[in-house]
Amino acid sequence: MDSIFFTFYLLTYLTTLFANLLLMLVIYLDTSLHKPMYIFLFNLALNGLIGSSAVLPTIMNNLLDNMKVIFFNSCLFQVFCVNIYGSCAYLILMVMAYDRYVAICKPLQYHTIMTATKVRLLLGLVYIFPICFLGTQVHLTSKMPLCRYTISKLFCDNLAVVSLSFMFVVFPLIFVIISYVKILLVSMKASANAKKKALKTCLPHLITFINFSSATLFSRLTHADTQEGHEEQWYAVYED
Repeated sequence: MDSIFFTFYLLTYLTTLFANLLLMLVIYLDTSLHKPMYIFLFNLALNGLIGSSAVLPTIMNNLLDNMKVIFFNSCLFQVFCVNIYGSCAYLILMVMAYDRYVAICKPLQYHTIMTATKVRLLLGLVYIFPICFLGTQVHLTSKMPLCRYTISKLFCDNLAVVSLSFMFVVFPLIFVIISYVKILLVSMKASANAKKKALKTCLPHLITFINFSSATLFSRLTHADTQEGHEEQWYAVYED
């Protein structure tokens, strides 16, 4: 059974690496794609590499070596990376929605609003806020005593950190909905050709946002269902 799981996670990891690296390479090499929307997409792919690399290699290593042990500090680092990945992904999707809003609702002002400086500022905020908030929470968690040495998940997690990172999901979700409501209202008053252009412009972002949100929801629901199942003894967590 472990070999089946290992093969599944290996294929998942390799596919994730290939897809994200290919996307990043195409955006980097094609100068015509050096625009805000694709710069945000580049960072979304980069964030995907960080998130997958924080979890999947550890799981595969444990499956391959038939180990179910992870050191305490390594577990905390994994908690940090996983939550940073999710938080940054939603924030990047949020700024992508803002970019689409400006492009469609304020097309004549787009280049004066979405300047290179503003793009760098938005990306800086996307990474700085989650790192500061979640880093502080993980640090506080590291000072707490352990009540037990087993966790019921395939990877390390912490409910306090998850609760704090939830704000980086709800706010972007509300922002994206508001942005697209405004885009829809503007598009309804536009010509048929303008509507098609707006749909073509927004569709990639919408698909990405829906897919990511669906995957996140599925992961949470699946974990809740298996909380008391066969996964509950996957790792024994020991202090360094």
